[in-house]
Amino acid sequence: MVVTRLRGGLGNQMFQYACGLAVANHLKQQLYIDRFEVDRDPRHGGYTLAEYQVPSVSGSYESSYSFKIKHKLLRRMKIFSRLESIFYFEPTFSYAPLPYDRFGDNVYLDGYWQSESYFNDIRDLLIAEFSPSYCISGKSSQLLDQIRSTTSVSIHIRRGDYLSNKSANILHGVLSLDYYNAAIDYIKQHVSEPTFYIFSDDPEWVNSQFPLADAVVASNSDKTNQKHSLDMYLMSACQHNIIANSSYSWWGAWLNQNPAKKVLAPKKWFNTSTVSSQSLVPAQWIRL
Repeated sequence: MVVTRLRGGLGNQMFQYACGLAVANHLKQQLYIDRFEVDRDPRHGGYTLAEYQVPSVSGSYESSYSFKIKHKLLRRMKIFSRLESIFYFEPTFSYAPLPYDRFGDNVYLDGYWQSESYFNDIRDLLIAEFSPSYCISGKSSQLLDQIRSTTSVSIHIRRGDYLSNKSANILHGVLSLDYYNAAIDYIKQHVSEPTFYIFSDDPEWVNSQFPLADAVVASNSDKTNQKHSLDMYLMSACQHNIIANSSYSWWGAWLNQNPAKKVLAPKKWFNTSTVSSQSLVPAQWIRL
């Protein structure tokens, strides 16, 4: 079996699931999810993949627990080669090819896996599984129809924990208006008659501070349907995307199936130079 450890919010969980599914398919094994951490951490909404068409077979605590017991025993016995064949820890944030030749039938994956290189070969399967398991209704349905009937461009502005959480502020920080202005200018130069749809966890700030008067502030469009994945799904329905330094809008753009899409992403993904985002952003996306 293959077990993938989940941690963080929806975007992180999607990366971890996607990598685990790719490994399971490669090894022809069943994928299980270690939900222990996200089920006990309410900060990011708990286990959020239930909003998608992810098979319910995932989430075997017994399987992941048995891996952890073996891990402790093998560490005590110092059998490191066998330990690596059971537990595989992401060696670096940047993409590193997976050592399939060292993997047996049982693998526990522990990492963030934030690169499409880990799972791009199962893109069609992921698009199917990362489809909402709920009905888009009410104001959200009306907005979806509007998005599909215009030359739609999503803009994601993440503030929230990037401001309030000290560690997130240090690692990521909030993108400047200079980035958004440059991205909007690029779209206006390369896309005919675009309509901008702004998604943000701080719509009040957007309404008062963001310098794009004719944009549609789409966030929280339907108070009766507060799904974690709803804004991401609406972003993915847009023809083009301007994303934040956030895994949330990364997935909104990656799930966009427009073959001619233009995706604008920030060159400066992190505030620190010690972590590279080179393999995080797909090569065909435009970085500003």
